[in-house]
Amino acid sequence: MVDPDSTFGEIRENDNVAQVDIYTGKGDLVKDVVNFPNPFKDYTEFVYTLTRPAKSVRIEVYTLRGRLVRSFDCPTGPGYNSVGWNGIDANGDQIGNGGYIYKLLAEDGDGKKSEIRSIAVRMR
Repeated sequence: MVDPDSTFGEIRENDNVAQVDIYTGKGDLVKDVVNFPNPFKDYTEFVYTLTRPAKSVRIEVYTLRGRLVRSFDCPTGPGYNSVGWNGIDANGDQIGNGGYIYKLLAEDGDGKKSEIRSIAVRMR
């Protein structure tokens, strides 16, 4: 049994179904980072799972030569999270076809940082 006043976990009750989330503070902060569809034409979605609440989460998209194309401040709640992108850069222009490196940067409340990198491909 989890004490509902405890900071150890959270209890949410909807339609007579209780969900208990327990955050241990151990292990990786971020997992299951992917974008889909990949390759994408007009839209892709970056998805990730946080194993516990984060202080900050940011996604940065770069060209293969290292120029920052776009950045997103992302949801920080535990569980499944997502951020959509329509292929528009920070200047409001459509990005060209090709590969783009994206980094997901996350920091928890204790200052522990996580960084995950992958590639998104634009094909129009």
